[in-house]
Amino acid sequence: MGVYASQVNGRNYSLVNARLYLPEEWTSDKKRLDKAKVPEAERSFKTKEAIAYEMVLHARQLKLLYSWIGADAGYGKGLDFPLKLEALGETFVIDIHRDH
Repeated sequence: MGVYASQVNGRNYSLVNARLYLPEEWTSDKKRLDKAKVPEAERSFKTKEAIAYEMVLHARQLKLLYSWIGADAGYGKGLDFPLKLEALGETFVIDIHRDH
């Protein structure tokens, strides 16, 4: 599985970042990680929200030009990701679950 970032301008779009996502059941199973040849640097568990936030920071570091950030409800399960974006001064739209 993965977390992906793309830039969109009208009908034009491009993938600008992709990161590996591994569930905790993978990151807690060294034999599975070894068998799949997961790089050592990718073996610690991170939520998809944490990975997405790292990608935003990376985009800022690269000085990518964008106006806002959009994400589906998988990233709106809690307030951590949106609050971090708000603290950065980012404009964003994130789906949230109806029971949140």
